[in-house]
This record gives sequence, C-alpha cells and structure tokens, in this order.
Amino acid sequence: MLAKFLAARQESLAWLNNLESPDWDAAIAMPWGSLTAGDMLASWAAHDLLHVRQLVELRYAWTQQAAAPHSVEYAGDW
Repeated sequence: MLAKFLAARQESLAWLNNLESPDWDAAIAMPWGSLTAGDMLASWAAHDLLHVRQLVELRYAWTQQAAAPHSVEYAGDW
C-alpha cells in the first residue's frame, strides 16, 4: 500500500509541477467561507500528514503491547 500511495503522490506532484501559472488565490464560496486553490493544496498536504500521524499512533500502540510486560515509559511522553 505504501508503494501505491507513493506512486499516486508522485503522479499528483508531477501534475502540479506541470501547471503553467496556477492561480492559488482562485476561490469558491463554501458554507463556512471562501476556499482557495492554495487552501486546497495546503489541506491536501496536511491531510496526508494526518494519515501519517494515525500510522505512527498505531505503531506506538503496537509497540507498547508487544513490549509487555515491559514499559516504554523511558522513551518519553507520548
């Protein structure tokens, strides 16, 4: 799945790189206010990071469980 994710992101980045003069301030009206193309791009990157955070949290929980009866407390605050 990681390979598929990375391939999809590479395709998207290539598409973005080929845009000649994107208007990142172009906006549409949404129920909560204006949404610009730049907002969408920033949100896209942030959304990916939210998924990365989810994966890290799952891995941390797995490590805690797999280490039992030992503690991971010494690693620092989570």
